[in-house]
Amino acid sequence: MRSLKETIKVHSNERKQKILQENHTRILELFEDYNLNEGDDVKRNLVIEGIENGDWIKPNPKMFKNSLEKSKYLEMLTIYSVSEFSEMRLYQLSGYEIGYAIKKRDGKFNE
Repeated sequence: MRSLKETIKVHSNERKQKILQENHTRILELFEDYNLNEGDDVKRNLVIEGIENGDWIKPNPKMFKNSLEKSKYLEMLTIYSVSEFSEMRLYQLSGYEIGYAIKKRDGKFNE
């Protein structure tokens, strides 16, 4: 029989995995909303595969900001300072300059 602490840890891990999966699904939906047929099909498929496989890294804030500033959709993004990014949860697709940031709201992360 599990202890209360073990049970809480299991549920917490399950919740984190569910949140990550939901974030990946949202990103895939975002890709579907934009014209992904404007480039290399092989590269696009590799990106989608990476998202589906959860190939995320946690970049440092400066790396994330530099990557973000290279976007061809810059007008759709909010550019924060490195200091502001350091207070967020940052995720970047391994091998690509694709990612997202989660800000705190009311003192906590609401993923």
